[in-house]
Amino acid sequence: MRLIVDVGNSEIKMAFYDNGLLYKTHFKTKEATSDVLFNEISEFSKGKEGISEAFIASVLPSLNRMIAESIALVLGIKAKVLDSSFNKKVLMDIDNPLEVGADLVADIVGATNKYGFPLLICDLGTVSKYLSIDDRGYFVGASFTPGLQISMNAFHSNTELLPSDNINEAPMKVYGKNTNECMSSGVYYGTIFAIEGYLNEMRKLFPNAKCVITGGFSNIIKDKKDYIIDPNLTLDGLDIIYRKLGD
Repeated sequence: MRLIVDVGNSEIKMAFYDNGLLYKTHFKTKEATSDVLFNEISEFSKGKEGISEAFIASVLPSLNRMIAESIALVLGIKAKVLDSSFNKKVLMDIDNPLEVGADLVADIVGATNKYGFPLLICDLGTVSKYLSIDDRGYFVGASFTPGLQISMNAFHSNTELLPSDNINEAPMKVYGKNTNECMSSGVYYGTIFAIEGYLNEMRKLFPNAKCVITGGFSNIIKDKKDYIIDPNLTLDGLDIIYRKLGD
């Protein structure tokens, strides 16, 4: 059994894999002290036998050493860390493949292995990322926009009168009847319209393109008829990468 650790800007996700996803948990990245990491890994691994491998992928490399040390202390194993050298093994048609982050590489590998191609991958996290995979299976480019919560926070931090609020569920209507509803409907449906727009543009080039949605806000997407909702895509991609590294 192997421990997969996905370090994002907002959350650290951990999962155990053994011929598929067995267990997962998460906690806030800003809480990641050495004591918290030790306790989280200890609690998560309690009662789980046969843990022999660990793999870390991070958009915050400064945390890698602390996480690896906690894994060594708790589990007695040396964790491998995903670095940009793996990017050379991924099909990419962009200017600089080595600058593609670990989270995006995991999304690309996970989605193409699970769903084929062409694809639009929408990773709705701290940043909303729209990744285009062509009909050859190549990652050909992406667009980034502020994530849903960043957009909500921007209302408050850049104005005097608009309040601070979280977006935890899909608004019922495309318009609001009070300030908070107006903010959340604009941010949510703005994201939905972005997904629809990117997918329409992809399908002009590749009519059979599928749309896979992942990330921390994928759970609030309510209209699922045109989309594949896969909140575990990044973790699954990291597990696939780990197994490929052993080939």
